[in-house]
Amino acid sequence: MTEEALWQRAIELAKKAELTCAPNPMVGAVIVKGGKIIGEGYHQVAGCDHAEIRAIKDAKKKGHDLKGATIYVTLEPCSTYGRTPPCTKAIIENKFAAVKIGTIDPNPKHAGRAVKILTDAGIKVTVADRSDCKELNEVFNARMDWGRPFIHLKWAMSLDGKLAAESGDAKWISNEKSRHEAHKLRAKYNAVLVGSKTVEADDPSLSIRLSKKERQPYKIVLDSEAKLSYTGRLTKNTPSEKIIIAVSQKAKAENIKKLRDRGFTVIKTKGERVSLKELMKALAKLGISGVLVEGGSETLSSFLKAKLADKLTVFIAPKLLGGTRSPITQVLCQTPKKSPKIVWTTIKKFDDDFMLEGEF
Repeated sequence: MTEEALWQRAIELAKKAELTCAPNPMVGAVIVKGGKIIGEGYHQVAGCDHAEIRAIKDAKKKGHDLKGATIYVTLEPCSTYGRTPPCTKAIIENKFAAVKIGTIDPNPKHAGRAVKILTDAGIKVTVADRSDCKELNEVFNARMDWGRPFIHLKWAMSLDGKLAAESGDAKWISNEKSRHEAHKLRAKYNAVLVGSKTVEADDPSLSIRLSKKERQPYKIVLDSEAKLSYTGRLTKNTPSEKIIIAVSQKAKAENIKKLRDRGFTVIKTKGERVSLKELMKALAKLGISGVLVEGGSETLSSFLKAKLADKLTVFIAPKLLGGTRSPITQVLCQTPKKSPKIVWTTIKKFDDDFMLEGEF
């Protein structure tokens, strides 16, 4: 196999955990010896074996000797003890001859550390600095690079750009296949965010309903005055520690206490409305690397107004509703030339619906 084919295989393996490994990065590993692949692995779930360890175990299970082998890994191997031992230790102990790294760990505490450890151990290390390996983990990288989670806005609307009928009824604008795709999108992030009005109007569960394998995301609600009772589907079958309520200075102390007494995490920001920038920094400190924003027009508009949006997914159904319920209601600019620029990256069709995905 060519070196490019080996890299593509490692990337293909990494993507298998797209719906299961958050908040950890997707990582794939391929072990080569004598010009042949002898072991493969990828990081499946946070807290379990990393890609390198799974590839090593795979090779040994097949009876291969790893001495003198080369391992291709999409992300710099971990070099510290966490929930699992460092992968650098296993690579050294198994006497690998070479390590090919797709991209360096973006965490400044770890960046380049594994390279030095492995090099000092006499192993030849090559950093390919591949853009496709870095793009694998745009969500994971955001928290390291920007000090906030990666933010992805998502909504479904009619052909004339309405989130709901004028009555407020929004079930269902998009079709079943589109809604299934939306659940796959949720599974890529470790948090889903809505506003209090969405909770009141729609009583959403915000859960991932694909299979029992996906871990459920944190559920975040913007509730400036902490007025909601939280007795609906949002809290059903969800551990209290996975629910985060963002409040402002207007929230009464007794309301905040009630929420905390129930085990919810309450994040209080300055101002009469929740400060999204403050909230995002607080979420990053909690280890949340990616947030899918599914709120109504007020919430969606607020994120765009604050210039806190990295990606956008819109489902468009062939329906005409009329009325005033548009996804963006705040004024974002005074002229079209100054509007937020979106670069479309994906266009898909789900029966009669279209899905458009782009980056800011």
